[in-house]
Amino acid sequence: DYNMTVATYQKLALTVIDDILSRGKTPIVCGGTGLYLNSILYDMSFAGSKGNARRRQELEEMAESNGAEYMHQYLAALDPESASRIHPNNTRKIIRAIEAYEEGYGIGDLSELTLNPKYEFRLIALNMDREWLYDRINRRVMKLIENGLVDEVLGLLGRGYNLNTPAMKAIGYKEIFDYLEGRTGMDEAVLDAAEKGKPLLGICLGMQMMFEYSEENGLWKGLGLFPGKITRLEEHGLKIPHMGWNTIDTRKGILFEDQQHPCVYFVHSYCAAEINQYTAASCTYGQTFTASVQKGNICATQFHPEKSGTEGLNMLRRFALWEGSGC
Repeated sequence: DYNMTVATYQKLALTVIDDILSRGKTPIVCGGTGLYLNSILYDMSFAGSKGNARRRQELEEMAESNGAEYMHQYLAALDPESASRIHPNNTRKIIRAIEAYEEGYGIGDLSELTLNPKYEFRLIALNMDREWLYDRINRRVMKLIENGLVDEVLGLLGRGYNLNTPAMKAIGYKEIFDYLEGRTGMDEAVLDAAEKGKPLLGICLGMQMMFEYSEENGLWKGLGLFPGKITRLEEHGLKIPHMGWNTIDTRKGILFEDQQHPCVYFVHSYCAAEINQYTAASCTYGQTFTASVQKGNICATQFHPEKSGTEGLNMLRRFALWEGSGC
């Protein structure tokens, strides 16, 4: 294992760029955090950085114990100019700035730096509505958990990794780590990750949990991602639970495209009876109820698309393509 620093990244990246250029090709640099990208774009020197791992750990433990605001105040007492440029919640950047100050070279303002004179850059920026961007990221939450994120984090912890490992601070890993350590519940971990930009897809009970309340086995509070309450299906002379195939009337939503009356498989006794602006599809079984919902990044179905044959698999395929997950 290797903990990458921006100084090492800069050295490796510039070596690769020079190699690509020497072969008459055009290097493309994509993604990465701002600091790492700027280390290539600007004439930045990290010669003063000693990379004191022990001091880095001390500062990270200080941040863990005292919080981001305390660390920002700590930096402000040392280097007010750097503190004024760094967001109080950006703990990692605050720690870098403290290290830079203590090592005597500081982190300069980009306005004081010049572009790297060795290369001719062409910058291309892809822009997206911020709400839509967050929605796309939010859609990943449930899928990550369904794909075994909790087990993955448990495996990493068993191999000796912890929050002192930079990669474990990535969105998703840290929230699950906090859940496993007892700092948050699973619902808090899911909501926290969703707010930070993960995708959500709920199926059957997963959809019901997304509403404000459920009357099943008493009155229970849900995640509150959709307004309304889950209530028991009205019998109307029909068998409860509603188990089997039924057609749904689609209204909108990425899952359905041109599917107007697909036949899907249900197994449930409770439902979201209210039809509102978030209803993507409805079904009638004695009463009309919400069969699917969508709000921005969040999709959910009362039926089981994974048990609904070709129609259901097409819905899951559309969701996978819609989120851009590469599934």
